[in-house]
Amino acid sequence: MENAPDLSALLREAEALLDVRRYDEAMDRAREVMRRAPDDARAFQVLSRALYAQDDFSEADRTAQESIRLAPNDGLGYRLRSRALASLARHQAGSARARLAEEAVGVAGQAVQLAPADPNGHLVLAEALSLAKRPQEADAQLQLAIRSAPNSVATWVTASLIAIGAKNWAAAIEACHRALALDPNNYAALNNLGVALRASGQRRDGTQVLARAAAIEPDSTTARKNLSRAGIRIARLVVLVALIPLGFIANVGLVLYLVFAVGSNVLISRRPDLVLRAERWAAPLALFFARRRKKD
Repeated sequence: MENAPDLSALLREAEALLDVRRYDEAMDRAREVMRRAPDDARAFQVLSRALYAQDDFSEADRTAQESIRLAPNDGLGYRLRSRALASLARHQAGSARARLAEEAVGVAGQAVQLAPADPNGHLVLAEALSLAKRPQEADAQLQLAIRSAPNSVATWVTASLIAIGAKNWAAAIEACHRALALDPNNYAALNNLGVALRASGQRRDGTQVLARAAAIEPDSTTARKNLSRAGIRIARLVVLVALIPLGFIANVGLVLYLVFAVGSNVLISRRPDLVLRAERWAAPLALFFARRRKKD
Protein backbone atom coordinates (compact mmCIF):
# COMPACT_ATOMS: atom_id res chain seq x y z
CA MET A 1 0.00 0.00 0.00
CA GLU A 2 1.39 3.39 -1.07
CA ASN A 3 2.38 5.65 1.83
CA ALA A 4 0.06 4.06 4.37
CA PRO A 5 0.37 6.85 6.98
CA ASP A 6 -0.51 9.48 4.35
CA LEU A 7 -3.52 7.47 3.22
CA SER A 8 -4.74 7.05 6.79
CA ALA A 9 -4.47 10.81 7.29
CA LEU A 10 -6.52 11.39 4.13
CA LEU A 11 -9.18 8.97 5.36
CA ARG A 12 -9.34 10.65 8.76
CA GLU A 13 -9.76 13.97 7.00
CA ALA A 14 -12.54 12.51 4.83
CA GLU A 15 -14.36 11.18 7.90
CA ALA A 16 -14.05 14.57 9.61
CA LEU A 17 -15.53 16.21 6.52
CA LEU A 18 -18.43 13.77 6.66
CA ASP A 19 -19.09 14.81 10.25
CA VAL A 20 -19.48 18.46 9.18
CA ARG A 21 -21.56 17.56 6.10
CA ARG A 22 -18.97 18.57 3.53
CA TYR A 23 -19.76 15.56 1.42
CA ASP A 24 -18.20 16.57 -1.90
CA GLU A 25 -14.87 17.23 -0.22
CA ALA A 26 -15.09 13.95 1.69
CA MET A 27 -15.68 12.12 -1.59
CA ASP A 28 -12.68 13.85 -3.16
CA ARG A 29 -10.46 12.60 -0.34
CA ALA A 30 -11.89 9.09 -0.58
CA ARG A 31 -11.39 8.96 -4.34
CA GLU A 32 -7.81 10.13 -3.93
CA VAL A 33 -7.18 7.20 -1.59
CA MET A 34 -8.89 4.86 -4.07
CA ARG A 35 -6.63 6.16 -6.85
CA ARG A 36 -3.50 5.55 -4.82
CA ALA A 37 -4.65 2.36 -3.06
CA PRO A 38 -7.48 0.73 -5.06
CA ASP A 39 -7.64 -2.21 -2.64
CA ASP A 40 -8.28 -0.11 0.47
CA ALA A 41 -11.84 -0.94 1.58
CA ARG A 42 -11.92 2.04 3.95
CA ALA A 43 -12.04 4.51 1.06
CA PHE A 44 -15.06 2.73 -0.41
CA GLN A 45 -16.77 2.82 2.98
CA VAL A 46 -16.25 6.58 3.31
CA LEU A 47 -17.47 7.11 -0.25
CA SER A 48 -20.56 4.96 0.38
CA ARG A 49 -21.42 7.00 3.49
CA ALA A 50 -21.09 10.28 1.57
CA LEU A 51 -23.21 9.00 -1.32
CA TYR A 52 -25.87 7.80 1.11
CA ALA A 53 -25.94 11.21 2.81
CA GLN A 54 -26.65 12.77 -0.59
CA ASP A 55 -29.49 10.31 -1.24
CA ASP A 56 -27.61 8.51 -4.03
CA PHE A 57 -28.62 5.12 -2.69
CA SER A 58 -27.85 3.09 -5.81
CA GLU A 59 -24.25 4.28 -5.91
CA ALA A 60 -23.96 3.93 -2.13
CA ASP A 61 -25.03 0.29 -2.53
CA ARG A 62 -22.60 -0.35 -5.38
CA THR A 63 -19.71 1.21 -3.45
CA ALA A 64 -20.57 -0.73 -0.29
CA GLN A 65 -20.53 -3.95 -2.34
CA GLU A 66 -17.00 -3.11 -3.46
CA SER A 67 -15.93 -2.54 0.15
CA ILE A 68 -17.35 -5.95 1.05
CA ARG A 69 -15.41 -7.57 -1.78
CA LEU A 70 -12.20 -6.00 -0.50
CA ALA A 71 -12.88 -6.63 3.21
CA PRO A 72 -15.35 -9.53 3.53
CA ASN A 73 -14.81 -9.83 7.29
CA ASP A 74 -15.56 -6.17 8.09
CA GLY A 75 -19.14 -5.70 9.24
CA LEU A 76 -19.22 -2.01 8.31
CA GLY A 77 -19.49 -2.73 4.59
CA TYR A 78 -22.50 -4.97 5.18
CA ARG A 79 -24.17 -2.34 7.36
CA LEU A 80 -23.65 0.34 4.74
CA ARG A 81 -25.06 -1.89 2.02
CA SER A 82 -28.09 -2.89 4.08
CA ARG A 83 -28.96 0.75 4.77
CA ALA A 84 -28.64 1.62 1.09
CA LEU A 85 -30.87 -1.30 0.12
CA ALA A 86 -33.44 -0.32 2.74
CA SER A 87 -33.54 3.23 1.40
CA LEU A 88 -33.90 1.94 -2.16
CA ALA A 89 -36.78 -0.25 -0.97
CA ARG A 90 -38.62 2.76 0.47
CA HIS A 91 -38.70 4.28 -3.00
CA GLN A 92 -40.31 1.16 -4.47
CA ALA A 93 -43.66 -0.57 -4.09
CA GLY A 94 -45.05 -4.08 -4.23
CA SER A 95 -42.73 -6.96 -5.06
CA ALA A 96 -39.73 -4.72 -5.79
CA ARG A 97 -39.98 -3.18 -2.32
CA ALA A 98 -40.34 -6.60 -0.67
CA ARG A 99 -37.38 -8.03 -2.59
CA LEU A 100 -35.06 -5.17 -1.67
CA ALA A 101 -36.19 -5.27 1.96
CA GLU A 102 -35.45 -8.98 2.25
CA GLU A 103 -32.08 -8.45 0.59
CA ALA A 104 -31.35 -5.76 3.17
CA VAL A 105 -32.28 -8.23 5.92
CA GLY A 106 -29.86 -10.83 4.57
CA VAL A 107 -26.98 -8.37 4.29
CA ALA A 108 -27.60 -6.95 7.77
CA GLY A 109 -27.71 -10.50 9.16
CA GLN A 110 -24.18 -11.01 7.85
CA ALA A 111 -23.06 -7.87 9.69
CA VAL A 112 -24.52 -9.22 12.94
CA GLN A 113 -22.82 -12.59 12.43
CA LEU A 114 -19.46 -10.89 11.96
CA ALA A 115 -19.84 -8.64 15.02
CA PRO A 116 -22.64 -9.88 17.30
CA ALA A 117 -21.65 -7.50 20.12
CA ASP A 118 -21.85 -4.39 17.91
CA PRO A 119 -25.20 -2.63 18.46
CA ASN A 120 -24.96 -0.97 15.04
CA GLY A 121 -25.45 -4.31 13.33
CA HIS A 122 -28.60 -4.98 15.36
CA LEU A 123 -29.91 -1.51 14.49
CA VAL A 124 -29.44 -2.01 10.77
CA LEU A 125 -31.03 -5.46 10.98
CA ALA A 126 -33.97 -4.05 12.97
CA GLU A 127 -34.56 -1.38 10.32
CA ALA A 128 -34.47 -3.93 7.50
CA LEU A 129 -36.78 -6.36 9.34
CA SER A 130 -39.28 -3.58 9.95
CA LEU A 131 -39.25 -2.69 6.27
CA ALA A 132 -39.74 -6.37 5.42
CA LYS A 133 -42.91 -6.43 7.58
CA ARG A 134 -41.40 -8.60 10.31
CA PRO A 135 -42.20 -6.39 13.33
CA GLN A 136 -41.59 -8.87 16.15
CA GLU A 137 -38.12 -9.73 14.90
CA ALA A 138 -37.40 -6.04 14.31
CA ASP A 139 -38.40 -5.17 17.87
CA ALA A 140 -36.21 -7.97 19.27
CA GLN A 141 -33.17 -6.60 17.43
CA LEU A 142 -34.00 -3.05 18.50
CA GLN A 143 -34.23 -4.05 22.15
CA LEU A 144 -30.79 -5.66 21.92
CA ALA A 145 -29.38 -2.39 20.56
CA ILE A 146 -31.15 -0.29 23.21
CA ARG A 147 -29.67 -2.41 25.99
CA SER A 148 -26.19 -2.09 24.46
CA ALA A 149 -26.32 1.57 23.44
CA PRO A 150 -29.14 3.48 25.16
CA ASN A 151 -27.34 6.80 24.70
CA SER A 152 -26.70 6.45 20.99
CA VAL A 153 -28.44 8.80 18.54
CA ALA A 154 -28.54 5.98 15.97
CA THR A 155 -30.47 3.80 18.42
CA TRP A 156 -33.32 6.28 18.75
CA VAL A 157 -33.34 7.30 15.09
CA THR A 158 -33.81 3.64 14.20
CA ALA A 159 -36.47 3.28 16.89
CA SER A 160 -38.34 6.21 15.31
CA LEU A 161 -38.12 4.63 11.85
CA ILE A 162 -39.56 1.37 13.12
CA ALA A 163 -42.35 3.19 14.95
CA ILE A 164 -43.19 5.17 11.80
CA GLY A 165 -43.33 1.91 9.84
CA ALA A 166 -45.83 0.61 12.40
CA LYS A 167 -47.74 3.94 12.31
CA ASN A 168 -47.14 4.32 16.04
CA TRP A 169 -46.81 8.09 15.91
CA ALA A 170 -46.52 8.64 19.66
CA ALA A 171 -43.62 6.20 19.94
CA ALA A 172 -41.95 7.74 16.88
CA ILE A 173 -42.22 11.24 18.33
CA GLU A 174 -40.81 10.10 21.68
CA ALA A 175 -37.88 8.30 19.99
CA CYS A 176 -37.10 11.39 17.90
CA HIS A 177 -37.08 13.59 20.98
CA ARG A 178 -34.65 11.20 22.67
CA ALA A 179 -32.36 11.34 19.64
CA LEU A 180 -32.57 15.14 19.48
CA ALA A 181 -31.77 15.42 23.19
CA LEU A 182 -28.43 13.83 22.30
CA ASP A 183 -27.93 15.69 19.00
CA PRO A 184 -30.28 18.66 18.49
CA ASN A 185 -29.35 19.05 14.82
CA ASN A 186 -29.59 15.43 13.77
CA TYR A 187 -31.08 15.48 10.29
CA ALA A 188 -32.67 12.02 10.34
CA ALA A 189 -34.30 12.60 13.73
CA LEU A 190 -35.70 15.95 12.60
CA ASN A 191 -37.06 14.51 9.37
CA ASN A 192 -38.67 11.58 11.18
CA LEU A 193 -40.11 13.91 13.82
CA GLY A 194 -41.62 16.12 11.13
CA VAL A 195 -43.20 13.11 9.43
CA ALA A 196 -44.58 11.71 12.70
CA LEU A 197 -45.94 15.06 13.89
CA ARG A 198 -47.78 15.68 10.63
CA ALA A 199 -49.16 12.12 10.57
CA SER A 200 -50.39 12.51 14.15
CA GLY A 201 -52.35 15.65 13.25
CA GLN A 202 -49.78 18.22 14.40
CA ARG A 203 -49.27 19.47 10.87
CA ARG A 204 -48.07 22.99 11.65
CA ASP A 205 -45.36 21.78 14.03
CA GLY A 206 -44.41 18.96 11.68
CA THR A 207 -44.02 21.32 8.74
CA GLN A 208 -41.75 23.63 10.73
CA VAL A 209 -39.58 20.71 11.85
CA LEU A 210 -39.28 19.49 8.24
CA ALA A 211 -38.18 22.98 7.22
CA ARG A 212 -35.51 22.92 9.92
CA ALA A 213 -34.28 19.52 8.71
CA ALA A 214 -34.15 20.74 5.10
CA ALA A 215 -32.12 23.78 6.17
CA ILE A 216 -29.62 21.61 8.05
CA GLU A 217 -29.07 19.19 5.15
CA PRO A 218 -29.85 21.10 1.93
CA ASP A 219 -28.11 18.45 -0.19
CA SER A 220 -30.40 15.70 1.08
CA THR A 221 -33.77 15.50 -0.62
CA THR A 222 -35.79 13.46 1.89
CA ALA A 223 -36.97 16.29 4.15
CA ARG A 224 -37.38 18.60 1.16
CA LYS A 225 -39.66 16.07 -0.52
CA ASN A 226 -41.70 15.67 2.66
CA LEU A 227 -42.01 19.45 2.94
CA SER A 228 -43.12 19.68 -0.68
CA ARG A 229 -45.71 16.95 -0.15
CA ALA A 230 -47.17 19.05 2.68
CA GLY A 231 -47.52 21.97 0.26
CA ILE A 232 -49.09 19.77 -2.42
CA ARG A 233 -51.72 18.58 0.09
CA ILE A 234 -52.57 22.21 0.88
CA ALA A 235 -52.83 22.94 -2.85
CA ARG A 236 -55.37 20.13 -3.16
CA LEU A 237 -57.48 21.71 -0.43
CA VAL A 238 -57.25 25.10 -2.13
CA VAL A 239 -58.42 23.51 -5.38
CA LEU A 240 -61.30 21.83 -3.55
CA VAL A 241 -62.44 25.16 -2.08
CA ALA A 242 -62.16 26.81 -5.49
CA LEU A 243 -64.29 24.07 -7.07
CA ILE A 244 -67.07 24.15 -4.47
CA PRO A 245 -69.03 26.86 -6.36
CA LEU A 246 -69.02 24.64 -9.43
CA GLY A 247 -70.66 21.96 -7.34
CA PHE A 248 -73.67 24.22 -6.86
CA ILE A 249 -73.70 25.44 -10.45
CA ALA A 250 -73.11 22.30 -12.46
CA ASN A 251 -72.70 19.48 -9.90
CA VAL A 252 -69.22 18.86 -11.22
CA GLY A 253 -67.05 20.50 -8.53
CA LEU A 254 -66.51 17.36 -6.46
CA VAL A 255 -65.92 15.25 -9.56
CA LEU A 256 -63.29 17.68 -10.85
CA TYR A 257 -61.60 17.70 -7.44
CA LEU A 258 -61.50 13.91 -7.30
CA VAL A 259 -60.03 13.78 -10.79
CA PHE A 260 -57.38 16.31 -9.74
CA ALA A 261 -56.57 14.60 -6.42
CA VAL A 262 -56.44 11.04 -7.78
CA GLY A 263 -54.61 12.11 -10.92
CA SER A 264 -51.95 13.99 -8.99
CA ASN A 265 -51.46 11.02 -6.64
CA VAL A 266 -51.02 8.62 -9.56
CA LEU A 267 -48.64 11.00 -11.33
CA ILE A 268 -46.48 11.50 -8.23
CA SER A 269 -46.38 7.76 -7.50
CA ARG A 270 -45.08 7.13 -11.01
CA ARG A 271 -42.81 10.16 -11.11
CA PRO A 272 -41.66 10.83 -7.51
CA ASP A 273 -39.10 13.32 -8.84
CA LEU A 274 -42.01 15.67 -9.55
CA VAL A 275 -42.42 16.24 -5.81
CA LEU A 276 -38.97 17.78 -5.65
CA ARG A 277 -39.60 19.80 -8.80
CA ALA A 278 -42.65 21.27 -7.08
CA GLU A 279 -40.50 22.33 -4.11
CA ARG A 280 -40.12 25.93 -5.33
CA TRP A 281 -43.81 26.67 -4.74
CA ALA A 282 -44.99 23.75 -2.57
CA ALA A 283 -42.52 24.16 0.31
CA PRO A 284 -43.16 27.93 0.73
CA LEU A 285 -46.90 27.26 0.55
CA ALA A 286 -46.67 24.72 3.39
CA LEU A 287 -44.55 27.07 5.50
CA PHE A 288 -46.86 30.03 4.85
CA PHE A 289 -49.89 28.16 6.16
CA ALA A 290 -47.92 26.71 9.09
CA ARG A 291 -46.83 30.18 10.22
CA ARG A 292 -50.24 31.68 9.61
CA ARG A 293 -51.95 29.03 11.71
CA LYS A 294 -49.42 29.65 14.47
CA LYS A 295 -50.34 33.36 14.54
CA ASP A 296 -54.04 32.54 14.56
